[in-house]
Amino acid sequence: MRTQNPSGVIPPVRPMSIREKEVFINLGVDEASRDTTYLVVFLACWLCKFAFPAHPGNMIRPGTFKVASMLADGCNICLSIPVLASIYRGLNEIISSPVPGSCSVIFPIHYVFGWLSEYFRTNFTAPNINYWPRMTLYAGEGGARFFDDFEAQNLFKLCKGINLTRMAKRSSKQRLIVNNGEMIKADSDTLISLRSCYLTLHQNDCLIIEPYNPQRFSRQFGYHQDIPGKLKNDFRSCTLKEFLKHWKSSVHYSSGCDALFPSTSSHQKSSVTKAYAKWWSSVYIDPFTQE
Repeated sequence: MRTQNPSGVIPPVRPMSIREKEVFINLGVDEASRDTTYLVVFLACWLCKFAFPAHPGNMIRPGTFKVASMLADGCNICLSIPVLASIYRGLNEIISSPVPGSCSVIFPIHYVFGWLSEYFRTNFTAPNINYWPRMTLYAGEGGARFFDDFEAQNLFKLCKGINLTRMAKRSSKQRLIVNNGEMIKADSDTLISLRSCYLTLHQNDCLIIEPYNPQRFSRQFGYHQDIPGKLKNDFRSCTLKEFLKHWKSSVHYSSGCDALFPSTSSHQKSSVTKAYAKWWSSVYIDPFTQE
């Protein structure tokens, strides 16, 4: 049986069919611009269907055309922040719904499935898939493992075999990165992920803004977990001017800030501080035993 499981291999570019060429001819697109136009159209579809799905479903939104054109032109655009904003807003709508199982919110939940698979092994690994990109390891039909209610509760309650530092940026020695405008792109992307900020997404006519506090899950970045702080200002709406200010702050380059990345051996004994362990024992309530 043929499936749509990804193979991890990008096939050679095939020439356009006569039917595809007719579309460009009818639209008056000259031959020299057809490949770029085709790429822009593909990226617009990808943005709407994969990166930023939203109501109404299965619609290509004109608001993505400019970003698609910039991507096709080779511009670097930080998509992780608006994608994460969409995920946070979607999850918040689910937990605040009177009937979470019937919530009809649309957001890129496949990223959540990929995260769960990576850390909690909720999916089988697809065969014959390259190591990168990671999500392709857990894609495809029939990939999800089955858990009954008791097994699902224990999966998150006991966290057996979970390595929260598996995706952390670490090496054999400590390394200091300074945002001085001369960093490589990988280091710049990492600093963005470590920066407390407000996640922003302008989708249709809606300004989505969500607080992002990476110190609450420090272990995923290779750090010891300490007592998480509290937000001074926790808001989920703002003006367009404030929205733009928070976007610029979250991706600010050459800010002069720095980050010290811990060595691989720093987590051999414990991944939390003594203060956190004491604090956690005083505030933790098992959600699965509540009435």
